[in-house]
Amino acid sequence: MTDSLLTMLYETGSTNDDALALGRAGARHGRGVAARLQTAGRGRRGHAWESPVGNLYLSVVLRPHVAPARLPGLAAACGLGVTDALREAGCTAEVRLKWPNDLLVRGRKLAGILVEAARDDSGEPFAVCGVGVNVGLSPRGLGAISLAELGEIGDKGVVADGARGAFPVERCG
Repeated sequence: MTDSLLTMLYETGSTNDDALALGRAGARHGRGVAARLQTAGRGRRGHAWESPVGNLYLSVVLRPHVAPARLPGLAAACGLGVTDALREAGCTAEVRLKWPNDLLVRGRKLAGILVEAARDDSGEPFAVCGVGVNVGLSPRGLGAISLAELGEIGDKGVVADGARGAFPVERCG
């Protein structure tokens, strides 16, 4: 890992795990980790999530100025932000947020949001918000959909920049 605001990895177990470790060590608000491949990606309640090369996996440390009891609301806020970012990147106008953490197109899962709260080494609360967007591939057997299937593959860099910008970094830090 480096001191830059966003670390890009080819492969990792989980970008959320990486961002949680950074947060525990005191990483600043807005610090992110992205990877091309996750070997231990997960969703809510620990459900394994297939994370092959070709999609977007991004997690960001958030240090909002709210009571820890309000951190669960970040999933919806980040989901709405990613929805807006996908639209602004020209990916799809059909994307909808399904409470609390899925982004759907045509009733099929395009992306997922996972927020995890923790405390850093000095006891300060923080959260990590991870997003996985099916850009080139969709997980088999789950009724998911990808931007490629929609004919909207676009530029993953533009999608990643937009998605990272969707997190409430400037508003909370």
